[in-house]
Amino acid sequence: MNRLFAPGSFLLCGLLMSQALMAEPARETTARANAEKAPLHIGIPTSRRPYAYLDAKKQPAGILVDMMQRICEQMQASCSFDAGNPEQLLMDLQAVKLNAVLIVDAFIVPEVDKIKLTPPLCKPTPQFIQKADAPIRSKPEDFRGATLAVQEGSIFHIYLLDEYSGQTRLKPYLFMENAVFDLVFGRLDTLFADEAFIRSRITDTALQDYVRFTTTDLKAPEFPATAMTLALREQDSELFRNLEAALQALSSGQPCKQLLPTDKTKSKE
Repeated sequence: MNRLFAPGSFLLCGLLMSQALMAEPARETTARANAEKAPLHIGIPTSRRPYAYLDAKKQPAGILVDMMQRICEQMQASCSFDAGNPEQLLMDLQAVKLNAVLIVDAFIVPEVDKIKLTPPLCKPTPQFIQKADAPIRSKPEDFRGATLAVQEGSIFHIYLLDEYSGQTRLKPYLFMENAVFDLVFGRLDTLFADEAFIRSRITDTALQDYVRFTTTDLKAPEFPATAMTLALREQDSELFRNLEAALQALSSGQPCKQLLPTDKTKSKE
């Protein structure tokens, strides 16, 4: 009678099947490791200098982008940045297209958007800036009849609506660079912004040689804790803990102005 299988073939087949079964968990382990090494996709605004923006080469830049790179290094992870409109970025976050979104100074309600916010990467220090030859203004009554510029939809905007709108004309700007030009050419009286913005876009630039400015600090402001932070989905608890630990290790939370390039460093702008 003809043999269908050669002697020992059953043993050989058994060994091959055993190896295949043992290889399956190894492949699963490798797949999990690769998934863990996948870059974190972080959404950033396209034009919010000096915090986060796309430079002339369409590359992500800014003091908070640099800070997030340090956070990823602390977590032994790589970061990938996707620039876009803030509202669309939050939608992409919920659609699991992004792992986190940078919130610069927008007024948001985490409970409504079903997100949670990390501790701040840095803390804003708000200031009023105006021309040096103008009357010093800081209190609401100082702004009677004056025009006061602010970032549209920001926590600064909400604050001024609550505290100053009864005394002054508020002029919100979608792009604060336009407010800077209006301040220089006398189309508004005062600009209200974080000191990091004021330094990087006005006082530490060539504009200071053209027009003299003076700044006034806002004393003890009460702002919602939604500025200079990362937004995550509510369910991403492990990533949230890892980010919290990295921020704590890096001693984050210093004034944003301290993240600006110094004379010994080179700005990416």
